[in-house]
Amino acid sequence: MRPGVQALALEDDGELTIGEKRQSLLASATADYVCFIDDDDLVSTDYVPRIYAALTATDPPDVVGFRLRYFEGAAMAGVAIHSYRAAEIPAHAPPGCHRQERIPNHLNPVRRELALRVGYKRLNFGEDADYSKRLAELKPREVFVDSYLYDYIFRHPDTRRHERTNEQRTGRPHG
Repeated sequence: MRPGVQALALEDDGELTIGEKRQSLLASATADYVCFIDDDDLVSTDYVPRIYAALTATDPPDVVGFRLRYFEGAAMAGVAIHSYRAAEIPAHAPPGCHRQERIPNHLNPVRRELALRVGYKRLNFGEDADYSKRLAELKPREVFVDSYLYDYIFRHPDTRRHERTNEQRTGRPHG
């Protein structure tokens, strides 16, 4: 495996769907693994070393699972386990917070060749759920990093307004 980390960004003034943006970045990536860090979220200070250690192990995985924290504004709203074995992994949510169990999605590092096989559809909402379900069908081999590596900052999207706006901009309906 080549050492190093590649970072790509795409600015499009809202002309592309989220799925098209992800697919374009995926196609441009040259690293062995890919994942997305959304521009309004945060990763832990040890994110890169922990992920890199998992990927450079003796028997590198197809996907890396990890713990994640959800925030609504500045308040922590919950925790999530991103893993195919999420139900088996203990995670106690702090009082007033919820626990989610999710299969790996666009936030999780995935072997690039598998991510390319799955790809992203031209969706503005749900492109990550679609991707993660189709990725799971490939039965990728996972390693789990037992640490909170990602802080997801939740925003309540007005998807109907977003869909209409996208259709007006691109002439393509949502989905």
